[in-house]
Amino acid sequence: MFDLTCTDRKRFLETLLSVPEPLRHDEDTSHYGLIVWEEHCVECGQPYCFKTCGFYNRAFDGKCQRFEYGFIPVRLMDRRRAFVCKFRKWGKIEGLFTGQVISRRGEFLLQSAEKALGVVVRWINRIMDFVPGRVGAITVYRHFRKWILHAVGSVGTVTSLFVEVFASQDVVLTCSVYHGDSLLFAKNLDLKSGWSKHDVPLPMIEKGARILLFPEQDVTPTLVFAHLDLLPPKYASFVKCIAWDLDNTLWSGILSEDGPDKLVLNQNAVELIKQLDRRGIVHTIISKNDHDKAWPMIEKFGLEDYFVFPVINWGQKSANLKAIARSMNLGLDAFAFIDDSAFERGDITQNLPMVRVFSEKDISRLAGFPEFSPPISAESALRRFSYLNEMKRRKVELNYSGDHMGFLESCQLRMTIKRVSEADAAACQRCYELIQRTNQLTLTAKRYTTDEYEKLLEDLSIEAYSIHVSDKFGDYGVVGFVATRVSATEAQIIEFVMSCRVAMKRCEAAAVDALAKHYQKQTKCALTAYLVKTDRNDALVSAFAETDFAKGAEQLNGGIFYSIRLGNYHDHRNPVFVSWVD
Repeated sequence: MFDLTCTDRKRFLETLLSVPEPLRHDEDTSHYGLIVWEEHCVECGQPYCFKTCGFYNRAFDGKCQRFEYGFIPVRLMDRRRAFVCKFRKWGKIEGLFTGQVISRRGEFLLQSAEKALGVVVRWINRIMDFVPGRVGAITVYRHFRKWILHAVGSVGTVTSLFVEVFASQDVVLTCSVYHGDSLLFAKNLDLKSGWSKHDVPLPMIEKGARILLFPEQDVTPTLVFAHLDLLPPKYASFVKCIAWDLDNTLWSGILSEDGPDKLVLNQNAVELIKQLDRRGIVHTIISKNDHDKAWPMIEKFGLEDYFVFPVINWGQKSANLKAIARSMNLGLDAFAFIDDSAFERGDITQNLPMVRVFSEKDISRLAGFPEFSPPISAESALRRFSYLNEMKRRKVELNYSGDHMGFLESCQLRMTIKRVSEADAAACQRCYELIQRTNQLTLTAKRYTTDEYEKLLEDLSIEAYSIHVSDKFGDYGVVGFVATRVSATEAQIIEFVMSCRVAMKRCEAAAVDALAKHYQKQTKCALTAYLVKTDRNDALVSAFAETDFAKGAEQLNGGIFYSIRLGNYHDHRNPVFVSWVD
């Protein structure tokens, strides 16, 4: 498994030769938050504990060595770099986030520069010892290192911790994140003996955050880390909805104490709401207030049409956010939460760690964060109106006396499936936006570059279609994209994405039904699809279960093969009327 380059530790490394090869790696870790991992003690009280603690074991720098051989750099069989650490009692891994996001190439350049400069600095330092009033070479080096880091990296935030690790035994690894003395996040990782991967959503953390990892119950495992990376927001992590507090956040003052006449609207908040609304990011309200008193203030300020599915009550905010996510058919990782109260932010962070949490002090700079800058199409600015129409549908459905299928039929749903043409720039851009933003109703979860997307549309063996939906309440716009690779015997669906705004309306089944009938007319034998299962797209797995797709065995990587034999395919009752435009 390893190249045994550390001869002084060869005997220890030889014990790891029976370790199997690591898991297939397909996560995007091309960029990551720069952090230097160090060994520490969970009961650290240096330097006083050095004289009093019976576990003190002096390292070369005088600190306490809590790993058997320190961090041991190795190379895996697939040539990736990794490090090994064998814990002693009370050992922990700790790192301070620098606030910089860097690429793998940038890391290589930084390490190469440091290696070369280290030799130069040592020689200069010796020479400068004889120069009176000298400026230390180390000081000069630190400034030069900052310049290098600025050149190869950029200031940024991170939102998840990606761990790929081999454990010598079953162990529970505690992961904690602190900023100063404040605990921001805590989670236990259950590591089974062997290789495992863990993608841990974190609250938005910035420069100065400390990340701690240590085994519970004083066990002393040997861990091989192929990845221990802080990752910046991914395409899958674009914010789609912001949940706003009211008192001292959307406005200055507390409604129940100061009264309505003393409230002052936060203009920075209003500007952010309108700016992000144009980008297709919608807004909601989670506030502990009396609804009948707070909502008239929203109307007084002229903001009532900017908030969808607002919840104003005295309930727990994390529970209310879950309810809003269900109403909007959105994953919780698509939400951000803004509140002036540290207690309320702590409630969300502890119970919903995948939600990005901000204070009212962050409002003026959020628009510049990458997770608030999704791909934008002509329909982005209309997304809010689609949700407002959905609120009208929900009110009608509550008073509907029949079954859900009957209600959907009464909505007069219309779907148009149309060939995507480069001549229709708006449709092309909207379909690309859907591919980049969709997390739940997605076949592969692949995020295409613009070049990859253009090549897909240009491929003569691929037929690409947009899916447009409307009903009597309004127009959803283009809500889906499907691409099929066509051969003499089958049509294979290679991409299928659909907006969560039409989830639970039988639109997925209607699209599959239309594809089956379309290719049946072209005398194809089968319609197939290979679904790459993620931790977010269970909704599409459930939707496919309601179609005529026969489900194959689940693969080791979580993939599922689906197929429909088209020879005897017949129509199904569906509340969606479909028209096809080739």
